[in-house]
Amino acid sequence: MTTAGGNHRKIKLQNRLLVLKHIATSDGVSRTDIAKLTGLTKMTVSNLVNDLIDSNLVVEGSGTLEHSAKLGRNPISLTLSASSPCICGVSIKRGRCQIVLGDLSGKIFERVIWEDFQNITKESLVDFIKNGFTSLKQNTSRKIIAVGLSCIGPIDSVSGVVLNPPFFHGIESLHLVDIVREFTSLPVYLCNDGNAGALAELMYGAGRSISNFAYIHMMYGIGSGYVMEGRGYNGDLGQSGEIGHSTINFSGPKCSCGNTGCLELYANIANIRAHIANSAPFYPRSPLTEKSSPSLMDVVDAANQADSLAVSVLDEYLSYVAHAMTNIINFLDMSHIILDYSSTSEGTILEDILFRKISSSVYHFKSKNMKIIRSQFKGEAPLAGSIALVTDMIFNNQLNFE
Repeated sequence: MTTAGGNHRKIKLQNRLLVLKHIATSDGVSRTDIAKLTGLTKMTVSNLVNDLIDSNLVVEGSGTLEHSAKLGRNPISLTLSASSPCICGVSIKRGRCQIVLGDLSGKIFERVIWEDFQNITKESLVDFIKNGFTSLKQNTSRKIIAVGLSCIGPIDSVSGVVLNPPFFHGIESLHLVDIVREFTSLPVYLCNDGNAGALAELMYGAGRSISNFAYIHMMYGIGSGYVMEGRGYNGDLGQSGEIGHSTINFSGPKCSCGNTGCLELYANIANIRAHIANSAPFYPRSPLTEKSSPSLMDVVDAANQADSLAVSVLDEYLSYVAHAMTNIINFLDMSHIILDYSSTSEGTILEDILFRKISSSVYHFKSKNMKIIRSQFKGEAPLAGSIALVTDMIFNNQLNFE
């Protein structure tokens, strides 16, 4: 009897978390919708929803959903309560650190940003995170249940250590999880930015309905993360997804990571700017020649406006990326790629060029099914992923948040 009772409680908890996940990650959902999505009976869903409402996690009646039937009342939408618990997310990149508060739906409602990384040290980075967390905590009455850390790699997610990211101001062997746990007194989790971005897409973004996909992040460098069979893949130490340090030229120069001919030695912002500077005399009317330090976003925006110099730069840059991506597609048999990058334009030239280059290299039957999708996060998926890192553990019953 005791074992059966324990199993019943476990199943009820799993169903409760499943219902909560659908409410948190859907753009408005009703009790009837949840019953259809989960296969649970309407009565079971109703009881679980009532329990979530009584626990002040969910509210009902903030809006109505369109009903496909002509007769009957429109179903009432379920959403997270405005006083439900929240998560502190931290995103650490080479040129920027952000600390945010977000809820279980991934929506961010408070943030602190540090972009002056000229003289960053271990101590100044830790101080910023500490002060930022303290400030955000003082500005909310909501319970903060955990901290998720998204950081450029390599990292050791098991030990919670930032190892030795290349070109990161000499910061290495930073025991960040232990440090943050000490001053927050909360559960703290660390993930590399590529894996965090993939989790954000799986939980809240373009990957919600895709079982297998590769996530590629393009900003200062190139990161990646993978979702396999509906779950994020981290590897043994959380170091999967280091596509920027995969070899694309075996006779190339030595990388700071110790490898030879790494992708990031070729597809990087310094080479993009050098290409622009060298080609500028031949493209005097290009808007890129007017910028002292053009970014990848500048190049993409100009290319979407059919600027010839920008298209040339992007074509070279993506030639390198395509080499690495072709290997991933052939190794892992993935047909979906989600690209995350900053851009103010709505064009798809980056996706179009990359699709053309990859489809000419992979097996023909794979190219027919391949889809390259632009992320809705516009370069910020790793930040959303710092929150998704925690919510994923909650929804899979690996973290008790009540």
